[in-house]
Amino acid sequence: GSQWLPEDAATINNLAVFLGHVAYSRTATIGSNFTERFDDWNATSGFFSYIADSNDYFSTSTVDATLDTSTSSGKHAFMVLLKPKNSLITPELVNIITVSTDTRTATCEQPTDLADNHIMLAFVQVKCNATAITLDDPPDGWELVLNRYSGSPTPSRIAVYWKRANSESGDYTFSFSEGASGFGTKITIAAYSGCTEV
Repeated sequence: GSQWLPEDAATINNLAVFLGHVAYSRTATIGSNFTERFDDWNATSGFFSYIADSNDYFSTSTVDATLDTSTSSGKHAFMVLLKPKNSLITPELVNIITVSTDTRTATCEQPTDLADNHIMLAFVQVKCNATAITLDDPPDGWELVLNRYSGSPTPSRIAVYWKRANSESGDYTFSFSEGASGFGTKITIAAYSGCTEV
């Protein structure tokens, strides 16, 4: 599927960040106004994840980023808008880090070159053989942006959290509790400079 942003959110310096997830290996296609930042398939967690961004999403003829339309795997697609500090600054990607496990939990380090006031987005993907999946409370300071569940064909949940870096000193652990088998957890954290909020 694809995602779009409402026109009333349009500001030239805003950074539109596309986050795509598929349970099992698939593909993603982006329009010419997007820049690919992250394209990763991990067999341990069983997740494909994809990040692209555009700082001219509203100034050109828009072509949405799109996930593979195969119906054989659960998939989600989000668009997150990062607001600039002021009209002279455009938010920019600093770095991305990811970790995958075949358990109910994953601990991710901080992105390289993280500094105070950078905005972090945590892209949390979990799956198991259960009829529902509920994420446990996030680490301190992380706020939920979006949270979606897909029950078929692979029960999976994706959530996006954000946090403003402030004297960060440790790793970040995300987890869930349901299910008896078929676990997979993948955490991807992207840090951005020049923005004030999500």
